[in-house]
Amino acid sequence: MLNMLFSGFILIFSIHAFSLGLVFKAANNAYVGLYKGVVESAVTYYGDNGERLQKPYFQYRILVANLDKYFERELKPHVESYRYSLECYNRATGVVTLSEPDAVEIILRVKVFGTDQYRRTASFVIKEGNR
Repeated sequence: MLNMLFSGFILIFSIHAFSLGLVFKAANNAYVGLYKGVVESAVTYYGDNGERLQKPYFQYRILVANLDKYFERELKPHVESYRYSLECYNRATGVVTLSEPDAVEIILRVKVFGTDQYRRTASFVIKEGNR
């Protein structure tokens, strides 16, 4: 009888550990996937008239739309809940701005069994010569 109880406990623990591993794997894959062009697709090199800009920048609205779609596709089926926050700023002045930022920090938080146990920050910078 004690063996069956012990075996049941080991089975439940193993299933729980496996599901926890799947959640962390999905969160980590979504974080690593940010570096595959999701953020870079929001960089603007040309102005409204078609002229090449002296200093490219991140378009905030496009960036948010891209991140919303990406996280919805990559995380929604696998995790309980998630959230992300953006900090856009100008590197030269160090001022946080939504108007033509050349640097972005994305903070991803994933709720795992009731707490924010997965938290990662990704930083992206537009450098001179990356055109």
